[in-house]
Amino acid sequence: MGNRQRPGGRCRVRWAAVLLVTGVMVAGFAALFVHAAGEYRALRRLHGVWFQGDPLSVPDPEIGFGPNRGGLSRFRVRGADHFVDVATNLQGLRVPPDQRQTALAAADVVAVGCSFTFGYGVEAEQAYPAVAARTAGLIIANRAVTGYGTLGAVMALERSGGLHP
Repeated sequence: MGNRQRPGGRCRVRWAAVLLVTGVMVAGFAALFVHAAGEYRALRRLHGVWFQGDPLSVPDPEIGFGPNRGGLSRFRVRGADHFVDVATNLQGLRVPPDQRQTALAAADVVAVGCSFTFGYGVEAEQAYPAVAARTAGLIIANRAVTGYGTLGAVMALERSGGLHP
């Protein structure tokens, strides 16, 4: 009788093994979650952190997305210690925040394109269409949208017909 195991001895060993494996898995998932949260924060710092306001673009049935007409956003640019205000008027043109409610009747030039033309990361007055307008003494409408390619820019230009450039 001395060599007999107690009833349920093997069962306890199995349960202990199951609990050990479960504990290791839970700890692994917790570590993965903490790592992913850190990566997400780093990614947000990398691409700019939205502080407040409206989205830059909204769904568009033809192009896929378009400017948020009358929108105002404020965000921090990666690597900078300042915030940038981004505003569009009701025509979808990039304008300084104080001109959001002002419509442009005519323009000498309509600038279309992607984030470079839009002036992503700088104020509206610092985007190259505004600088060119001041330098040349022209009225230049900034109809660019961050993320547009050639097709999106051409379609945006077609929608700007009321400006009569």
